[in-house]
Amino acid sequence: MQQFTDDDLQDVEPIKVTPALVATTKAVVVAAKPNVTVAPVVVEEETTVPTAPGPDDEDVEFGDEREMKFGDGLDRLQMKEKGKLARFALVSKAKAAFVHYIEKKGTYKCLSVRDKDHNVTQEAYCCQKLGAYKNAAQPAGAERIFVALVFHYENSDIKKGGLPKDASGASLPIEWSIKWVKLTRHNYRTITELEEENVKVTDIDMVMFLVPDRAFGYGFRRINAKAVWKQIPQLVAEVEAALKPLADGKKLANKLGRSVSALEFRTVIATLAQGAEEANLGDVEEL
Repeated sequence: MQQFTDDDLQDVEPIKVTPALVATTKAVVVAAKPNVTVAPVVVEEETTVPTAPGPDDEDVEFGDEREMKFGDGLDRLQMKEKGKLARFALVSKAKAAFVHYIEKKGTYKCLSVRDKDHNVTQEAYCCQKLGAYKNAAQPAGAERIFVALVFHYENSDIKKGGLPKDASGASLPIEWSIKWVKLTRHNYRTITELEEENVKVTDIDMVMFLVPDRAFGYGFRRINAKAVWKQIPQLVAEVEAALKPLADGKKLANKLGRSVSALEFRTVIATLAQGAEEANLGDVEEL
């Protein structure tokens, strides 16, 4: 069995940040900024156009950090280049669902009813048209996917996954953020197999990378037998505070895919059957 050694924790400093409204991104230099919700402007029919800029028409520079982060405040951890590593640690249980991915439409949660062994007991319209299980013949068939929250080591080495050090070899403060990761069933199994006796998968640091000999797909391997962030008390407290707004699991569950009604799913499928961009409820009546 391959042996793993802990990273040198000497002089590693916890991050000092001010808690954000949505505490999902943290860094040693810049604190995460809260999302901004702009109230809509109600304009009566005969109201003249204001001469001064209103709340919806401000000047914005490209690359504005606030605009780049606008959304639900929870970013996805993913890789875009082969040969690079992203170091992270799991900080939540996984959530899972069967979903249908429809090209140019998005990911939708499957509506079929399944038993505890994932066998379909009541097939919904989505599976009747797209397939109950994804395979080569049914690429839009239902697929089991998983999502989980992770502690991302933002400034870890992208080539080796090590933690940052200065020219003298002294450890530098860790820059980090809370993100979410999407896993296929194969990814889920791979990560689960990283567990060893008395060592849970949530207790280790691992790296994610694009598999070099495949067109697409992620690989995972353990890089440290103990998650470094868990060994720094002040950092533990900050991470726990950052996870509190996500404790109900709703924001993470939304990452699995869109939840739509049976009628809405029929409308989506109708657009595929017609080769159209949009369908109305009249189209659905004909299905």
